[in-house]
Amino acid sequence: MVKLLNVTHRINGIAESLVKKVSEMIKIYANDDTEIEGAIPVIEMALRSTVSTLINLSLFRICCGIETSVAVPYKITEKSSFSADYKLYFEWLADDLQISEEAMRKNRVEI
Repeated sequence: MVKLLNVTHRINGIAESLVKKVSEMIKIYANDDTEIEGAIPVIEMALRSTVSTLINLSLFRICCGIETSVAVPYKITEKSSFSADYKLYFEWLADDLQISEEAMRKNRVEI
């Protein structure tokens, strides 16, 4: 079977690397075995958004046409700007959503 599929040592190394990445990510996203099932979608998204060194593209970029930044777990250092003033928060959110929608429209045109 290995000869038929032309599996080389490099392919085996890639598989071993992937197993190592998944194992490390489980340790990051799941505190114990009962939380692994909930962490799988996050791990899957992170793996799909990782850029391949062979083709310099991620699976996410190939499927969706845009890059995503969830491949590396990080701590959020920004504090929320919500000051309990709902009107200000609503205005900020509406502006932010408008900027996002404009960027998506521009992306759609470029693709």
